[in-house]
Amino acid sequence: MKKHGFTLIELLGVLVILALLALLVSPVIKKQVTDSRENLYQMQIENIVNASKNWAADHTGDLPSTEGQTKQITLKDLQDGGYLPEDFLNTDNEQKLNENTKITITAHNNTYTYTVEESA
Repeated sequence: MKKHGFTLIELLGVLVILALLALLVSPVIKKQVTDSRENLYQMQIENIVNASKNWAADHTGDLPSTEGQTKQITLKDLQDGGYLPEDFLNTDNEQKLNENTKITITAHNNTYTYTVEESA
């Protein structure tokens, strides 16, 4: 007599193999997603810093001139000036970044450093 189809044991064996593969692959996928979010966050910070540099180029008279002196602007200042889009999202919670996020511009040896401080 000819055998047609699979036995219950064969099907269970295939399911066990698939479950083991899923257990092995899921941590790798989770790490990839986490790394991607972190990379996106870092790119957003770079975008904010670049927008701040563009703002600074347009507002040279407002920049600090003395060593260690600082100037603070907000994300809202950058958005209102058209340097950043209004719908800039936080990658952790998919919400808009707080418009009160501060960017500190500090004078150092005839150059400026830009620090982003996210507001809660």
